[in-house]
Amino acid sequence: MKKSFESYLNSYYSQKGQGFSHTRIGDNNLSVKGGVYTIENIPDFYEKYIKHVFTNGKLEFLTEKQHPDAGPLLVDFDFRYETDIEDRQHSEDNITDMIQLYFEELRELINISPNTRIPVYIFEKEDVNMLDEVTKDGIHMIIGVHVERPIQIILRNKILKKLQDIWSDLPLQNTWDEVLDEGITFGGTNWQLYGSRKPGNQSYLLTKLYDIMIDDNNDLCLSINDVKSFDLKNRFPELTAQYTQHIQFPINDSIMEEFDAIKNSKKKSSKSKSKLKIIDNKNLDIMEVSCQDELDQCIEQFLEIQDQDKNYYIKETHEYTMSLTDNFYNPYDKWIRVGWALKNTHESLFITFIAFSAQSDKFNFDKISEFYELWCGWGNSNDDCLTYRSIIYWVKNDNFEKYKEIREKTIDYFVEKTISPHGDTDFDFAMVLYYMYKDDFTCVSIKKDLWYIYKNHRWIENEGGTDLRIQISRELHSIYINKYNTDLAYLSSGTIDPNSEKGQALSKKIKKTSEIAANLKRRGIKDNIMREAKEIFYDTEFVDRVDANPRLLCFNNGVYDFDLKIFRKGKPDDYLSKSTNINYIKLDHHKHKKTIDELNYFMEQLFPKRELRDYMWEHLASTLIGENNDQTFNIYNGSGSNGKSKLVELMGFALGDYKATVPITLITAKRNSIGSTSSEVVALKGARYAVMQEPSKGDKINEGIMKEITGGDPLQGRALFKDSITFIPQFKLVVCTNTLLDVGSNDEGTWRRICVCEFISKFCKKEDFDDDREHQFELDKKLGEKFNTWAPIFLSMLIEKACQTSGLVNVCDAVKSSSLNYRNTQDYYSEFISDKVKKSPGSKIKETSLYEVFKSWFQLHHGKNVPKGRDLFEYMNKKFGKKVRGVWSNVSIIYDDFDPELDDDEGF
Repeated sequence: MKKSFESYLNSYYSQKGQGFSHTRIGDNNLSVKGGVYTIENIPDFYEKYIKHVFTNGKLEFLTEKQHPDAGPLLVDFDFRYETDIEDRQHSEDNITDMIQLYFEELRELINISPNTRIPVYIFEKEDVNMLDEVTKDGIHMIIGVHVERPIQIILRNKILKKLQDIWSDLPLQNTWDEVLDEGITFGGTNWQLYGSRKPGNQSYLLTKLYDIMIDDNNDLCLSINDVKSFDLKNRFPELTAQYTQHIQFPINDSIMEEFDAIKNSKKKSSKSKSKLKIIDNKNLDIMEVSCQDELDQCIEQFLEIQDQDKNYYIKETHEYTMSLTDNFYNPYDKWIRVGWALKNTHESLFITFIAFSAQSDKFNFDKISEFYELWCGWGNSNDDCLTYRSIIYWVKNDNFEKYKEIREKTIDYFVEKTISPHGDTDFDFAMVLYYMYKDDFTCVSIKKDLWYIYKNHRWIENEGGTDLRIQISRELHSIYINKYNTDLAYLSSGTIDPNSEKGQALSKKIKKTSEIAANLKRRGIKDNIMREAKEIFYDTEFVDRVDANPRLLCFNNGVYDFDLKIFRKGKPDDYLSKSTNINYIKLDHHKHKKTIDELNYFMEQLFPKRELRDYMWEHLASTLIGENNDQTFNIYNGSGSNGKSKLVELMGFALGDYKATVPITLITAKRNSIGSTSSEVVALKGARYAVMQEPSKGDKINEGIMKEITGGDPLQGRALFKDSITFIPQFKLVVCTNTLLDVGSNDEGTWRRICVCEFISKFCKKEDFDDDREHQFELDKKLGEKFNTWAPIFLSMLIEKACQTSGLVNVCDAVKSSSLNYRNTQDYYSEFISDKVKKSPGSKIKETSLYEVFKSWFQLHHGKNVPKGRDLFEYMNKKFGKKVRGVWSNVSIIYDDFDPELDDDEGF
């Protein structure tokens, strides 16, 4: 199997201490993994990227790093409007006015040669982005000149002063400084690679292509080119921020002083980056550290400035990180994951990342600035939802004694705080509870008192946090009883004089400890502690993160990780709530031979033809990985007792919570109905196999919605009494039917997604066999009783297949043929042309003659409501070339032998 683009990209993953050339924007909520890459062979990368995005239609989320000192003139306009605005506000006149302004100012800065054509590329999204609080739009522009960074900065300052004069008609809500992105101009912000997009958004498209030049009269001349004729394959580099072949002009002497001043200030500012803001407006010179002693001093200062209560978790995270052994700071894959977890926990933990990395023999203090560049490139979110919880989990398994020591030290710190004279508030006890159970409980809604408990490798809803409340009277109470007994034994041992100042203080402490222990069993006290605990345990990101990782599958006894292709223990920051509800059993072809043979025989009966059977194994295996790379919509078609329902039932036994039942309205309802309050839609989050109810005759697919779902666009829904959520669908969409849905669209985007899987077998009693029918099998009425036994082995067989195919499915000829037949029944024009039009050199067809034949044919095959001719003519234009004066050449109508309209000249 060919190497996937994902694998290709991962081969360029940025190595430890390296810079980077590209990044991927991650979004845990939408199951998009971030990444940092150092791509060396750029032409080869562009070739593969173009095929991946533009040929195969895959979504990508890459950005490219700008050259720091010079490059193409990149401009990013960000427009924000009131929410009642639903359409694009800027016109082509606004764009040409803006281009003219840019060149009027640019020629004051550089000496542009007369009659030299300079390309200008304009990029826009297909639609405005309507959000709850604002409507967004924008323009990206590349001017094809190679200019140094100070020129871009000077130019931006000049444009800002005049932009409002030419765009005063735009009802903008943001300032002009906000409209014109400063980060792009200064070079610190990455540029979205053409064809990529931010997760959950549309991509910018090349919509306009201009040439501009200064003629002999010193006038600006602007000409527009046909975007459709742009040769993307050969000219793609021109659309990138890293293209270096644009024309370069000398700088005008009149601005050299300002140019030099900015250039020198940039050198100073890069030096000043050595001061990295850590927390509480304190600056530590981390990037000027040159040895271990200086780093240790920096760490000491960093820990001292932490607020012991508010930011104790930062100090604790530092201690846990530094307890990881060389199993983590030497192997690159583990080292970088620790960095991701620290970055996701708090920006200030960069210093911890350096201290952790410095333990390796590979570390070099001269590379700290490069580490910081890598750190910044990770963005706010990255791989696998990693946080401080991941680090604690790693320490627990890598260095258990140290884990126990830090945990006990942390809990004891907060326990002692409650016993101090002013530390016995409900909040203080809730803090003790938090550090005891922060990995086991989380509150997801303060208002609705919704809690989850981590149990059996996943998060399970726990009403009102009942299990945590019980621990107040049990484990928390025990801690204070143990402390009471320890202190009392010490006081009674004679080691300390009970009448001394220390002895009296200890006596007061013992008394207070006893009172606290007694109170922890009182209902009112527990109610108060739980009210405070809701706020402390509240995880704002839990709802978005839960079940968001498409490459994990939860079992009763652990988690299968498709990235690593291993079965492992689950961990809290897997954020799994769904489960197969069965145990994972590692497949042993010898030990499980009987069940494997039974399952293979079952599939052979369902799909007697080998190629369709192979397709179905791959298709079913692909459902385990929540990435719909094939973007298919599978239709299980067949009438009578053909095994469809039994296959779906077996998948339900195997997948448990990951199998969902979907209302047919998901793909037949109007667009605005999908995002409405719908517990059915919410239940689809994290589902892998979604089976729709049997459609009724006449139900019609909403092609736009079907494309969005199979293409990975976000879904939105709201369960009863809960907040709305948005998520990327992970499920493979399936419908079981003997009544095919109507499809009104004829575009390739619709039909390349539809895969019809014919169930041709029939299961019945032997005495009901039909001698004239193939593929009949005796009905086993007790078949369903085997599914409990089959399910774990069946799922392990699918996992084995998914690991072989990476979740990709090869569409076989049988599926292609069935899908084409389906298309022909729905695509009137394709069916008509197949029946009634043929290529015939020298022949011609009149528009009027064609439509008359079409009307007769349509009424005969499909009824009375004949479509208008416009769509038919457009189809003919695409198929045989545009008609000239109402006539298509080199084609003829196929008349039936008895047709009275038969004529040699086809209507002429």
